[in-house]
Amino acid sequence: MAMLSSVRPRLQLLVSWLLLLSQPGATAADTSSSSTELQIPRTASSPTQTLPVASRSSGPNIPHVKRPTTKDIYDDDDLTSPRLCRNDNKSGDTLLRIFRDQCPRLIDSTSKHLPPSYWSPWTHPPACAGINLTDAAKTSKLEFCIFTHAHYRGGISIVATPETASDLASIIDKASISGPSMPPPTDRLPLLDVQEVPGKGLGVIAKEAIPRGTVLLRDNARVLADVRFPQHIRRAQGQALLQKASGRLPVPDDVRGLSRSVKAKPGEARGLLEENVLSTNSFAATVDGVAYMALFPEIARINHACNPTALTRFNVKDLTQKVIAFRDIELGEEITISYTDFGLTHEERQEKLLRRWGFSCTCDLCSGGAEATAASDARRRRVTGLRNEVVGHLQKGKFAVAISAYENELLDLVRTEHLAEHMGEHYEVLARLHLAAGNQTTAGVYAQRALDELETFGTTDTQSAAGSVQELRAFVKAFKAQEKLLKSKTNTVREKTAPNSRKETANEIGRH
Repeated sequence: MAMLSSVRPRLQLLVSWLLLLSQPGATAADTSSSSTELQIPRTASSPTQTLPVASRSSGPNIPHVKRPTTKDIYDDDDLTSPRLCRNDNKSGDTLLRIFRDQCPRLIDSTSKHLPPSYWSPWTHPPACAGINLTDAAKTSKLEFCIFTHAHYRGGISIVATPETASDLASIIDKASISGPSMPPPTDRLPLLDVQEVPGKGLGVIAKEAIPRGTVLLRDNARVLADVRFPQHIRRAQGQALLQKASGRLPVPDDVRGLSRSVKAKPGEARGLLEENVLSTNSFAATVDGVAYMALFPEIARINHACNPTALTRFNVKDLTQKVIAFRDIELGEEITISYTDFGLTHEERQEKLLRRWGFSCTCDLCSGGAEATAASDARRRRVTGLRNEVVGHLQKGKFAVAISAYENELLDLVRTEHLAEHMGEHYEVLARLHLAAGNQTTAGVYAQRALDELETFGTTDTQSAAGSVQELRAFVKAFKAQEKLLKSKTNTVREKTAPNSRKETANEIGRH
């Protein structure tokens, strides 16, 4: 069983970091506008807010480059990326027009009669449900089809519109050429074992002691389904699509075998098993702005805990997901992930788990007794309150007060309640706050901590995490270069003053 979690927005680290380091003595006030934007990592009960950080004084303007960069257009230099392939080329750019000819063809219900070479990279003709099939979607023009690549890392079936399927085809093409192949299923769990867990059925157990930050498992998506499709087609047609999606895979039981409580009987609707599996075992995944339900069969066997031993990270570049040790794990300890958002109170967690997955949690955090539960809930509510207080201080330009509240209380509460899924992002915020306050040395320390955390754990938004890591690397590199230069200048000054000091000492001795 696995969770369908929300994707959190990342923190925005301004490029002004790098510009500031090139201006000796500059602070965050010396940016191109009188305010910047800052996002503080949220808990589930306190959504991320974008807030202005008031500058202490005005500074020289830094001109904004309005012309799109190569990265903006080509999406990390991938010349057949979804961004490029959807570009309408209004600018008349000849290079863009040439490379658009290499984009995957749009494949829909009319393509099934064409030769198989036309469907590439898909290995089966598209199977579509049609358009405007539900009362709720009478004005809709969305057509949902099944697109299967039976040879991509064990096989993947996608329920999507022809347009979004074309985007996904670009990703699969690139990953098939440049990405490393996944190991056979029997070799993917060197550290783990699937066993019976009392009261839970099957679970995943550590076969040895595992340090924090270790990648425990990488799994491939078997089914990727656009979250909009149930609202645009009738249920029976949706079940038929899901049944065909799993049936086209090399091993259909990768999907159907995950159904624990529902067993299809003769005469029942096709796709009932797949519908049950997808509704109770899927993760949320966003690819190029489109939300999907993603099924990872091996990760789906990991059970829930409100204070988990591991967390998951989706990779949009190859449609895989990995499980990372959230803390040190002991031999024989169960690997768990949280099906709910971090930061919920006990009552909120239990309500969501019962409504969404049909069980009440009895993990250590939930079964510690009324007094322990009340204390935990109070700390979690205080995290939300402190976050709002920090926002208020920043809006008033009170950097020192905001930093004190963040460092002296908020971080301690986050660690106590094991809400450190976003610790790298917290460090990133503190780095920016110290930079805004003119504390470059402390900002550099927090930036390095943020970089270490984000490189190990990333965030729930892989694309955003990559941007943060790139910016942090550049900032840390520039900061270290500046420190090295300063140290070199200090040593030079000492060397120049040393001969005079020795001469004065010799003269003093001579007089005596």
